[in-house]
Amino acid sequence: MAIDTGNPINPSGIEQQCNGGIAEAISLVLKTGVTIKDGLPQEGSYKQYRFAKMADFPKSVQIIVMPNVGDSASGMGEVAMTAPSGAIANAYARATGIKPRNFPLNAQPAFTPTPPGQLPVPTQIV
Repeated sequence: MAIDTGNPINPSGIEQQCNGGIAEAISLVLKTGVTIKDGLPQEGSYKQYRFAKMADFPKSVQIIVMPNVGDSASGMGEVAMTAPSGAIANAYARATGIKPRNFPLNAQPAFTPTPPGQLPVPTQIV
């Protein structure tokens, strides 16, 4: 990934934010999201959010922070998430011949929700 932030004040921080953006893109495109059923979210907390694990992350990632050419610092924001999201979706389309229209592509239910007005079944912590 190449990133141009103008004057890169903290290149190491920029690299780490790019790695985080790639992880978030993998999660959003392939694994996770808020699922709405009958008008209610199916995920009850961040615990049920299926975020990418290290095994899902590419083995080799190179982040290139472009050198300053006289511009002022312009910041990062969520730039590091948008390009990888499109790249992952396009790679999926090329590999399968199916253009994705809904995300995440490999969503699985995070848990079985408790109907409104009922208490969840207690779980044992092992």
